[in-house]
Amino acid sequence: MPAVRRLDVLLHGQLTGRIEIHRNRSATFSYTPETVTRHAGQPLLSCSLPVAAEPVGPVPTRNWFANLLPEGEQRASAAAAAGVPAYDDFALLEAIGWECAGAVAVGPEGFKPNRGGHYQPLTDDEVAARLDTLPQWPVAGGGVVRSSLGGVQSKLLLARTLEGWALPLEGALSTHIIKPEKIEYPGMAAAEGWAMTVASAATPAAEVSLQASAQGRPALMVTRYDREPGNGGTRRIHQEDGCQMLGSPPLAKYSDSRVKNEDGTPAVRPSLVKISRVLRQYARNPREQLQVLLRQVIVNIALCNADAHAKNTSVLLTPGGLTVSPLYDVVPTLAFLPATVTAGLWVGGMENITRMTRSHLADEGAAWGIPRRMAEKTVDETLDRLDAALDTATERFPSVPADIPTLVKGQIDRLRQD
Repeated sequence: MPAVRRLDVLLHGQLTGRIEIHRNRSATFSYTPETVTRHAGQPLLSCSLPVAAEPVGPVPTRNWFANLLPEGEQRASAAAAAGVPAYDDFALLEAIGWECAGAVAVGPEGFKPNRGGHYQPLTDDEVAARLDTLPQWPVAGGGVVRSSLGGVQSKLLLARTLEGWALPLEGALSTHIIKPEKIEYPGMAAAEGWAMTVASAATPAAEVSLQASAQGRPALMVTRYDREPGNGGTRRIHQEDGCQMLGSPPLAKYSDSRVKNEDGTPAVRPSLVKISRVLRQYARNPREQLQVLLRQVIVNIALCNADAHAKNTSVLLTPGGLTVSPLYDVVPTLAFLPATVTAGLWVGGMENITRMTRSHLADEGAAWGIPRRMAEKTVDETLDRLDAALDTATERFPSVPADIPTLVKGQIDRLRQD
């Protein structure tokens, strides 16, 4: 079937492949001949789409690229601003995919985001005012915001320049994410900041700080770990999330997902075991990276986070191989939704995070091939580090709801039991 239109897919600013969109709205992705010659068989773009001469079929194409897009109200707002239907993944990517998570950029044939990208300076007061407009898509006088980041929660993408804060336009790179607190969950921004601070005592985690909107609405600022300063400005670090690693669509991010692909076939249900297999195949140091993943699992369960789904687990794809990304989006969800106890990704065969024990955590690590005693040692050491960090985190985030440190302390103590 002939293509109706084509989109260029850039990686680190270089043309890597093209998406062909057909009249029936299906799409296929093909790597360029140059990419195939240099990188055949490698997980250059994705572990689920290793470089090959054959085109990638409609299901894996849509699933992988759909994971680059925002969800919920912010997606609807972005689509309205771009003048495209919210259901049209590829039309939306063409409009706002010029800066995506990792080192990917998607846009119309021949687009050059690095050439036209620029920044609109913002004062601190202007940043605070923009937070109150979310989930409305950012509007700027000097260009269009063409940045896309997955997830349901509304967020503002900003760049920290030598002059201060700025809004990235026409594909310019962002360096920070600001997430305003949901009105229905007061205290959640401070709770996430507190939890991320505790987590950082046990495993690398994204840097966070507490901010406020012009109307006093708390917000969490997150430093992007997939961006780093370089000699020529900000550089991209490529990454993909767990759904992309496994070839799952965005809605299939939980272990208990019952989601179908666009052709009606069952989507891949994510699991930690499946993610561990990808690490064993592609990681720079599989044994080391499995330990990092296990520590992240322990941290999420210990911090009462039932929403640690596949899109909240990511890997960095570098020439030397995969590494697990720093931890992010750790929220003590039990404090806000006490009836929601099903883990995003089940651990050791257990779904309920309030019933998990040391044995479940060690069982999960052992299922990945980590020696049982080593897994148990990792559990014990991680819990000890978290326990020791509780007071320090409370000092840094004194506005954390008072019941959360007590809740987490009880969870840590219970997880120490077999």
